[in-house]
Parts: sequence; C-alpha cells; structure tokens
Amino acid sequence: LFGTSGLLMSTYYVHYLFMVWITKNSEIIPTNNGQSLSSIFRVVSKYRSFILYRAPQAFLNASSQGLPVIMLSMYFGLESAAFYALGRAVLALPINIVGQAIADVYYGITAKKVREGVGIYSSLLKLTLGLLIVSIGPFFILYLYAPLIFSLVFGEQWELAGVYSQQLSFWYLMGLINKPSVSAISLLKINQFYLIFELISTVVRVLAIALGYYFTKSDVSTVLIYSFVGVFLNVFLIIFVLQKVKNRYG
Repeated sequence: LFGTSGLLMSTYYVHYLFMVWITKNSEIIPTNNGQSLSSIFRVVSKYRSFILYRAPQAFLNASSQGLPVIMLSMYFGLESAAFYALGRAVLALPINIVGQAIADVYYGITAKKVREGVGIYSSLLKLTLGLLIVSIGPFFILYLYAPLIFSLVFGEQWELAGVYSQQLSFWYLMGLINKPSVSAISLLKINQFYLIFELISTVVRVLAIALGYYFTKSDVSTVLIYSFVGVFLNVFLIIFVLQKVKNRYG
C-alpha cells in the first residue's frame, strides 16, 4: 500500500514539474551547459506551489475516488460497490483522456498568452461554454440509456452499474467542463486555495454519501445525492476561477 501510494505521489510530482516547464520553458532551457542545473532549481523554486500544493491536491483527489466504493460496500454491500466501481470506471476512462488532453493543451497556450500580456478571460469562458455545448448531448443520451447500454455490453446482471452511471453522468459532465478552469488555477497562483478546496470537497462528498444513506436508505438515491454535490462543487470552482481570471487578466 505504501509503495503504491509513494509511486502515485511521485507520478504527480513529475507531472507538475512538467507543468512548470510548460509555464516557463524559456527559463529552463539552458543558455550553456554550466547554467542548466541552476536554471532548473531557480525556476522550480519560483514555482514551488506546484509541488507544495498541486501534487498533494491531485494525490488527494485520486485517493478520494475510492471512498464511495468503501462507503457503499459498508452501507449497501459489496455488490453495490462493485456496480458503482464499474459504472465509474466506464465513465472516467474516456473523460480523463479527453479532459487531460484539453487541459494540457489549454494550459500551454494560456501560459504563453499570460507571458505576452494577452487577456485570457474571453478564451476561458468560450472554451468552458463550448465544452458544455459539445458534451451535453452525449451525456444526455448516456443519462437516458445508460442502464440499457450496460445491459447490452456487460450483461443484464450489470444493469445497476448503468443506473449508477446514469446518476453520475451529471457530475462527470461538470468534471469535463471544469478542465480549462482547473488549468487556469496555476496561472492564477492560487494552488493553496485549490488544495483547501479539495480537502473541503472530500469531506463534503463523504458527508453526502453518509447523509444519503441515513435519510433515503437507497443506494441509487445516495449516488444521485453524491453526484449533485459534485456538480455543485464543480460549478462553484468554475465560477470562482472565471471571476479571478476576469479580475486579474481580463
């Protein structure tokens, strides 16, 4: 367990060192061999919030993804946890791939605009709305037909996984739409805020599952409550970042 956690944390640190390179690659590329190491350390020190805050935030986010599985198994049994895990995995795989590609490309382009003094609020707003317009159709279809799709692909016994995916589709839609805003957080240098936001979000999501169980006694209703809490948190984050970008970069 500790070895896996250490490897995962190391992966996040490498990722955010790469983000530093994108942000200020001109400072890292050495003018001669004698200055390369000092240049790297100087830029890493300047952008240390990547390492101090974003890597732990990403690690916490990834770790907290397993909490619903644990809690659902406690409240509703291992079968419910297995259905949830399958539904989440099917949703997460394409969204993570597409979302990460969008985030990395957008970050590189936006970092360049910031260095050149070009306003980024308009582009961030347009990309966010564009993702919403493009994505809402497929997610709406998923919401309508997820149980049927899962039954056809995995078998009738996995229909409940499709029902869970149906409920989670709202949250994962917002998880895709918020990728540009998440990328802008580093440019705004509010990585400490994002770590605190992640901590609070984890606690709120855990409470959502617990309260869903105690008040509804229904696994489907509990997953739906969990999903809508995730939607609310993502909407808050998008609006917060857009306002920050508008005030700082215009």
